[in-house]
Amino acid sequence: MSRPAIIRSTSLREPTLTGIIAAPADPLFTLADQVISRNLPPHIRRPAVSSLAAALWLKEVTPEDAGRVAKMFVNAAWKEDAVDRRFISLDAPAFRAGNVPLIERISERQGLWT
Repeated sequence: MSRPAIIRSTSLREPTLTGIIAAPADPLFTLADQVISRNLPPHIRRPAVSSLAAALWLKEVTPEDAGRVAKMFVNAAWKEDAVDRRFISLDAPAFRAGNVPLIERISERQGLWT
């Protein structure tokens, strides 16, 4: 018995995943994917779906409320995308739940300023 191929050639000569060996779909991620509009730009839709899925996994949002709160996650993705990185203070916290200044994280991780 031959093994199923997971990559199939197309007429475009590019490999295409067939999904034969893919893991089963997560129902909460699928729900988040379904309730957020596919008409949004990918750089907004991806973080909105991911954030909603995480909220569902953490039980911060119930599956019944996912459709109602989806717009809140989309608005948060738009707001985060609209931040002009040139005007972020280097004294601002590097992480939302922390108090380490951004300048110290840059110094430690990348050695840009020492």
